[in-house]
Amino acid sequence: MRFFYSILLLVLLSSCSTRMMEPPEDLIEETIFSDILYDIAILKAVHNTSPATLENQGILIMPYIYEKYEIDSLQLINSNKYYSTMGDRYFRLFESIETRLAEKSGVIDSLRAEAASKPQRM
Repeated sequence: MRFFYSILLLVLLSSCSTRMMEPPEDLIEETIFSDILYDIAILKAVHNTSPATLENQGILIMPYIYEKYEIDSLQLINSNKYYSTMGDRYFRLFESIETRLAEKSGVIDSLRAEAASKPQRM
């Protein structure tokens, strides 16, 4: 049994030491990539809560993102694949997006509370 665990440990350690991939030629800059992921999160949240909102405006999420950031799907996929090979950096990227979403949620909550405290007109 000890031999099995030794082999398993060796395999795990060797798999963790694989070389990261080279950055693609058309790599999206990390700050822009973060903005893209943030926008996708916002648009998907809107779509999940009220699909008609985007449909009425003629907005399709991914074509909108590609046009806004002047990228294509392959560039986005390659950049995501590259950043995902950098575990801690990729994790921090998503943490920063989560923080931005929480801040935006706080602003929305305060605006709702302010609107609810005002007397309603008839």
